[in-house]
Amino acid sequence: MKKLTSAIVLIVAMLALNACNMLFNSPKATVDKAYKCLVDKNYDEFNNYFYFNEDETASGVMIDLAKVGVKNIAKGLYSAKDLKSYKITEESITDDNTAVVKVEETYNNGKTYTETVHLRKTKQGNWKWAIK
Repeated sequence: MKKLTSAIVLIVAMLALNACNMLFNSPKATVDKAYKCLVDKNYDEFNNYFYFNEDETASGVMIDLAKVGVKNIAKGLYSAKDLKSYKITEESITDDNTAVVKVEETYNNGKTYTETVHLRKTKQGNWKWAIK
């Protein structure tokens, strides 16, 4: 009986840890963190949530150039319009490696836009903002 109780406790603990990982490593969580960077104008940190194909065919220099490009594009698009706030309105995981998150963006001039963010899952299992 003692072994059965220990086994049940172990299984429940494993399920709880897996549920926590799903909450913090979901497409919605990634988009939320990335948009927080955009609102805070932290474009260097924003790069951490962007998908870069880092397989063996991509050189380190090309990846570094892509990161600089993404940073400058994000800075130009979001800082020029002065992003004030955002609200995630929808999340759908289309298959094991791709997802779509819809975000309502509000700018300081009062205008709102709906953005569709496409995400890919990396080999490490993390969701990243991808160009579609």
